[in-house]
Amino acid sequence: MMDTKKSFKSVEKLNIVGWPADRNFEPHGLSHWVHKNKSVSVFIVFHMPEAVGRFLYDGKSSLTLTKLYQDYEHMRNINSVHLTGEDSFYLTNMLQARFRDRLSATIELLLFGFKTSNVLYVNDNKYMVAADGLLLPNGVTGDDRFVYVNTNGAVKVFTKRSDNTLQYYKSIPITIGSLDNIKIDEFGDLWLGCQNVLEEAVEHSDYPDRHGCRSSVIRVKDPTGVAEVESVFVDDTSLIQASSVAIYTNRSF
Repeated sequence: MMDTKKSFKSVEKLNIVGWPADRNFEPHGLSHWVHKNKSVSVFIVFHMPEAVGRFLYDGKSSLTLTKLYQDYEHMRNINSVHLTGEDSFYLTNMLQARFRDRLSATIELLLFGFKTSNVLYVNDNKYMVAADGLLLPNGVTGDDRFVYVNTNGAVKVFTKRSDNTLQYYKSIPITIGSLDNIKIDEFGDLWLGCQNVLEEAVEHSDYPDRHGCRSSVIRVKDPTGVAEVESVFVDDTSLIQASSVAIYTNRSF
């Protein structure tokens, strides 16, 4: 955990309580929800098998598992979560089919252009497809009206229907290798963590000690209007490997 109001160097390791002994703890995407009583729950994406864990933060040093969301029919290769309530969220399925490895799956999808992946909506123990026909949906974020999804080559913008399914609104083309996670700041701008070359990202994910991955951060101003795409950070692996997320706060990111 890092408190950005104090120092970017103040990183603390949290204890995990209640995690099943027969599962490895390998967190991927995450988000948090502030309850009415000011307590905080952290939602974390896990793989093998696919699941989302909800943890209660004790305000000091521990996360306690309070619920594990699992649905083998809908959760195929999940990636990122956007919360809409204390027991509801949107979730991206980056790869819909179960391939032997992510590199083969990604290459096959890019070569043949299979737009078979989707965004799920989860409410309590109910799971449904909110939007489908997407190519490599990755990061997801949103506000009261819009949901933004990073896909291969574009940010897809959706509006929410009354039943929480998503209506396509527009696409914002971004020509960079891999759009990873996406966050929205207090001004409504989008911040995208990116890897410059998709193949580098996949190879670095599988073999981080052998393969480097160049990074970028993209800012999208006025994403629901006349969108302005701006590159605010580029690195050749000198500073960071495979940037996956960028969060803007206190005039820094």
